[in-house]
Amino acid sequence: MYIFAATGHIIPASGPAQPKAIVEWIRFNGDGTLSSAGATRSLNGVIAQISSSDGAGASYTVADLVPTGEGSTGTLAFSARGPNFDLFHSAQGRGHLDDPDQSQ
Repeated sequence: MYIFAATGHIIPASGPAQPKAIVEWIRFNGDGTLSSAGATRSLNGVIAQISSSDGAGASYTVADLVPTGEGSTGTLAFSARGPNFDLFHSAQGRGHLDDPDQSQ
């Protein structure tokens, strides 16, 4: 079980940017699928609880860096239409997510 935490902004077609944040508990099943034990999110200051999910439509990939032993990279997709993230996991056990599309 991993804790996924992210902050950023939603950029609507019109109007000002709106802050967003999420904390989610994610289980990576080892076969490219995942599930969520639930989450808490804030969209423009409105806080909501998100119930658990079987992860239908979500997937991830992992590949070793070259040279081996330096860590791994991968992708995380919550559905076919996003949001999608790039993953990095260091050999020291630290992870990082990057949102290549900040407008999601």
